[in-house]
Amino acid sequence: LSIPGPPPKSCHQRPFGTMAGISKVSSGRDTMFAGNHIVTDHFLSLYAKLAEDASASKQIREVAALFCTGELQLEDGDLDEAMGVAEECVATFRAEKDAAGVRNSLRLLFHVMRAKADEARNRGDRKEARELLEQAESLADEEFVTFRD
Repeated sequence: LSIPGPPPKSCHQRPFGTMAGISKVSSGRDTMFAGNHIVTDHFLSLYAKLAEDASASKQIREVAALFCTGELQLEDGDLDEAMGVAEECVATFRAEKDAAGVRNSLRLLFHVMRAKADEARNRGDRKEARELLEQAESLADEEFVTFRD
C-alpha cells in the first residue's frame, strides 16, 4: 500500500540509504525497502509537534518524543531499539487512554516487525522471518478486538 502524491511540506525529510544491505526507495509518502515493504508512516512531524505542545500532559509529551525516536530508529535500521521503543509507546499511550497513540504505536511496532522479518529473510533465515510475521499477525488479531469493541 502506498499513499500517492508528494509528502506534505511538514513531513520530515531524510536522505535514503541502505539498511543491512537492503536498498530503500522513496514512493510517495512512504519509505520502503526493496520489495515494497512499507517501513514508516511519517508520523514524526505529528508527534514532534505533540512533544512540544504545552497543552498536552507531561506523559503524552514524553511518549510523543519517544515515538519520534522509534520512527527515526526504524528509518536508520536500529530495529532492536525501535522494537523496544514501539512496545513502550504502546504501553504508555494505552495507560494514558490515547487510542490514536496506541494505534499509531502499534503500526510502528508492526513496521519494525516486518522490517526485522525482511532482514531475517535476506540473511536466509526463513524460519525467523516466518515467526516474526506470525507474531505480528497474532498481535494484530488481539488488538483488532480492542479497537473493534
